[in-house]
Amino acid sequence: MPQLTLEYSSNIADEINYESLFDELHKTLSEVGEIKLENFKSRAIEQKIFYVGDGNPGNGFVHVEFKLLEGRENELKNKLGQTILETLRKYLSASINKINIQITVELIDIIKSDYYKYPDNL
Repeated sequence: MPQLTLEYSSNIADEINYESLFDELHKTLSEVGEIKLENFKSRAIEQKIFYVGDGNPGNGFVHVEFKLLEGRENELKNKLGQTILETLRKYLSASINKINIQITVELIDIIKSDYYKYPDNL
């Protein structure tokens, strides 16, 4: 079920290998959160039009929205959020050293009664 959306400003200096990044995130988050690996879905979206802070072209961002079914304890959600943040810092090390980058992670609970899936046995 987990849905991971990574948005980033187009001035991110790294040539991010998204397949490698998502593979690591899926495996690590699966272990930390006891979530079936096959249920993860991730995507990356480049934002060409953006404005951070005072508009300095050296300002950039990466924001991850991580949606998962409700019911997990805050302690576990904190571990999941920190895991995402640590992994992003590793993959974005070149950008961190070149531009003023803000990396943020947002965990969002999805209400079970509002979520539909096919096949539903996963």
